[in-house]
Amino acid sequence: MSDGITISIIRDEATPVLVAIQTDVQAGTLTHAMGDALVELTRDHLFALNAERHRYGRNYYAQAARSTTATTTPEEVRLGVTQLGIRQRYYGGYIRPKNKQWIAVPARQEAVAARPEEFNDLHFVLFRADLAALVQNHQTLLDGRYKRKGSITPNAGGTRGDELGGGVFWWLKKEVYQQPDETVLPPTALIVSTALDAATRRAARITQRDTADS
Repeated sequence: MSDGITISIIRDEATPVLVAIQTDVQAGTLTHAMGDALVELTRDHLFALNAERHRYGRNYYAQAARSTTATTTPEEVRLGVTQLGIRQRYYGGYIRPKNKQWIAVPARQEAVAARPEEFNDLHFVLFRADLAALVQNHQTLLDGRYKRKGSITPNAGGTRGDELGGGVFWWLKKEVYQQPDETVLPPTALIVSTALDAATRRAARITQRDTADS
């Protein structure tokens, strides 16, 4: 006596479902469903990163989320994030500016959410050929209650007549090395499982539809 269980499937009952799935694959509908699922996964991931890392910044990862798309053919799904710099963040490597310019690296918290050109109270200090800084001008605080337009001086915290300035707000370098950061995208295993789950759900809907029609 056999310990196994044998299940017989009548070929004529399975064939219509298999044909329907094959037709769906050839039409690219299956991979399209996979692409939609991957775009949703990646956008959610990038929006979460934006909330976590750019609370005071320029919403870089939110922009990356909005630039996420999927291009599909019947044979493949290509997930794309077209936001400038996302590839550099993912793979890492050296960053070198064009035209022998400088790379501005924030030296303190007040500089993280800003750009040097937004302010008019900074001056350039050269330390060596490959290292310089943007330093705040020396100034006297006339009103500690408000932030002067074009100044990086923090709001309040001072009194009239206080001497300010002299601090380095940006280091200027000819090149910087950025460490690879694979967390800017969902884990590869999650991407694969999400795509397969979407394909499975699509195939299940086709099966239910054709079973109901038969």
